[in-house]
Amino acid sequence: MSNFEYNETRLTFGGFYESIHSNNIDNLIECYIEYYNEENNTNKEYDDFDFDYSKMHNQYIKQYCDLLEDYILNEYNLDIKFTDLQLISPSYYNYETDKIECKINKPSTLMDYFKTHYDFLEYLESATQSYSGYTSHYDYDGALNNKNNILMLYIFKYICNEFEKDNYFDDIYLDIELEKELEKA
Repeated sequence: MSNFEYNETRLTFGGFYESIHSNNIDNLIECYIEYYNEENNTNKEYDDFDFDYSKMHNQYIKQYCDLLEDYILNEYNLDIKFTDLQLISPSYYNYETDKIECKINKPSTLMDYFKTHYDFLEYLESATQSYSGYTSHYDYDGALNNKNNILMLYIFKYICNEFEKDNYFDDIYLDIELEKELEKA
C-alpha cells in the first residue's frame, strides 16, 4: 500500500519489537507457562514450547483495532471501522517497526472532523516541521489538503499516540497459539 487509496491507511502503533505490545504478549506467555505447569504438574520453560507469534500478532492487531474503534467513538464521537488488517513487519528493525495497514469506512468524515480539531492541528503543525537532521516530506498545507492521501496517516499517528497515553490496549488478551501441541510428560 505504498500509494494509498482514499480509504486505506497505516496505523503506527509501536510494533512488536521491544515495545509495550511485545511486553504484553510476553506477560501473557509467562502466565500461560505458569498455568500449564500448575495444571500438568510439570516444570516446563519457555524453550519447551513452540509459540506461533504470527497468529498471536494477528490476534493482537485485531483486538488493538477493535479497542481503537471504541476509543475513537468515545473520544471523538466518530464511528470508524477498520477492515482488511495486515501486519507489515520490516526486514530490519533499525529504522522502523511494525505497522498495521488497513482500510477504514468514512474517511471523509474522519478528515473533516480532524481538519477542525485544535489539538490535532497543533500536532500536524509540529509533525510537518523540518529541523536539523530531519526533513519533512510534507508541509502543513500539503498535509492538511491531503496531498498524496497523507492526511489520514497523520490523523492516525495522532490518534494512536493519544490512545496509548490512555493505555487502552491494556485490555488485550490473547489465546496463546502454539505451532504444535506440546507433548505431555
